[in-house]
Amino acid sequence: MTPLEAAQKVAKYAVATLTPWRQSLHGYSSDSFRFDVVAGLTVAGIIIPQAMAQALLVGIPPVYGLYALLVASFFGALWGSSRFVVTAPVAVVSLLTLTALLPHAEPGSPEYIALAVVLAFLVGLIQLLAGFFHLGFLSRLIPHPVLTGFSVAAGITIAFLQLPNLLGFSIKQQPFVIETLWGLVLAIPKTHWLTAFIGVTALIVIVVVRRIFPRSPIALFVLAGSILLGLVVPLGEYGVPLVGAVPAGIPVFFLPSLSLSAVISILGSAFVIALVGFMETYAIGSALAKRHDEHVAANQELVGQGMANIAASFVGGYPVSGSFSASAVNEVSGGKTAVTGVVLSIATLLTLLFFTWFLAYLPKAILAAVVIASVVQLVRIRDIGRALRISRIDGLLACATLGIALVIKPDSAIIGGMALALVLFIHRIMWPRVEEMGFAPGEPLMRPLTEEGVKRLEAVVCVRPHLSVLYANAEYVVEQLDLLTHSRNFKILALHFGSINHIDLTGLEELGQYFSNLRKRGVRICAIGMKPKEQALIERAAEIVGPIERYETVPQFLERGVQAM
Repeated sequence: MTPLEAAQKVAKYAVATLTPWRQSLHGYSSDSFRFDVVAGLTVAGIIIPQAMAQALLVGIPPVYGLYALLVASFFGALWGSSRFVVTAPVAVVSLLTLTALLPHAEPGSPEYIALAVVLAFLVGLIQLLAGFFHLGFLSRLIPHPVLTGFSVAAGITIAFLQLPNLLGFSIKQQPFVIETLWGLVLAIPKTHWLTAFIGVTALIVIVVVRRIFPRSPIALFVLAGSILLGLVVPLGEYGVPLVGAVPAGIPVFFLPSLSLSAVISILGSAFVIALVGFMETYAIGSALAKRHDEHVAANQELVGQGMANIAASFVGGYPVSGSFSASAVNEVSGGKTAVTGVVLSIATLLTLLFFTWFLAYLPKAILAAVVIASVVQLVRIRDIGRALRISRIDGLLACATLGIALVIKPDSAIIGGMALALVLFIHRIMWPRVEEMGFAPGEPLMRPLTEEGVKRLEAVVCVRPHLSVLYANAEYVVEQLDLLTHSRNFKILALHFGSINHIDLTGLEELGQYFSNLRKRGVRICAIGMKPKEQALIERAAEIVGPIERYETVPQFLERGVQAM
């Protein structure tokens, strides 16, 4: 390839990555536009109240949630790969943002808001670079049990953190979740009963109506109703905390100035939020795409989320991600293309221009009710129970992540869960199961010797290692083989290769030495079900492992290998 051809290829890839909407809008029709407008306005009725509520969860004024939604929905839709995913402030990312910033500044302070903006920029930059360099596979670093435990903990934590706003009192946020939760328990007697009545009533209405009419924008109706109530009744004079004055107009483009040490202090959290936010978005997009036999490109979705977060940082927003509830509503409402995100952005802009003065009369308890109602779906205890039933190790991993998240911090729980999963993965590699096999009468198949009715063949030892033989476990595998064959009188050692996908040089040398000692005792070495790749490897390493009889199937081994004994 000439330098010119290489440059053209790079340019073509850059254009395709940076302008994916060109393909999705090809052949766009008036019918598609009609569906997109309806879907965009429907989603707006659901996500605009949630965006303000999520900002309150982060610890910043609600208007910053609208700032983030204004640009995130636009860039996330046009630069992502899914036509259904709606990018917006979401509960899980908002919680991670809160816990990331608490140790560094007081919630609501200028320094805190500046850190939130820089965090959004860092998250977006990480995601954008990961998309350009095709690092979408990194999402596999977080195992599903870790996400399960984290999601349950996030739902519980978010719900509890909203109780002060729901019940009308305030507490000081602490760096560790358990400290905040304990402070919340101690503050319960300070409940303002009128505020609690308004908040709990709104929560019940939202939950009940959503169960009956899942597509209903009930949160918007409750929001509007509470504002009308605030216009008629001076709730603030009765001690009900209100949102207060909200600046109207388009957010001003700016970049906050922070010291390098402040940026470095939140860089680790930025990586965690970038990874979790992308995984949440990709999971939502994939689930919705499967219903329509479509495909979500992981790397392009990274680019879309990166663009959305960077754009949000330029207007004073904070980290965003794909919203499950808004994306599901977009799909069922008939959204056809990324134009739904543009319509949502325009609806948000109109809200900022003409309707912010209404928000001054909005009780904070209503926003708390919106958040709590939206995170109920995260608390899926049955998922942890299912994990425990299916795999005790994975279930305990989910429980460990849940425990860490509830005691320390959610981002620490994710890192701790990943580390624990890595330790368990290494443990499985270094200490694999080496199982002796046998035969049941009339069944020419190997079965574990521990099963009922399975017996050994006379003078034959059949063994199945349940993992590849590598430098990390080769010595252990040989030790287990020696334990199974030590002091036994047999003529054939049959190794079933069904679970062995690779043997490295260390494994070959360890097995070769063991086989050599057996041959000195007159034992034949047989291999059953060896894959072509391993067969070629054994042939090349004949001087190390020595002669090995190979049989493709168990019946072939019984017919030729055992009868020839």
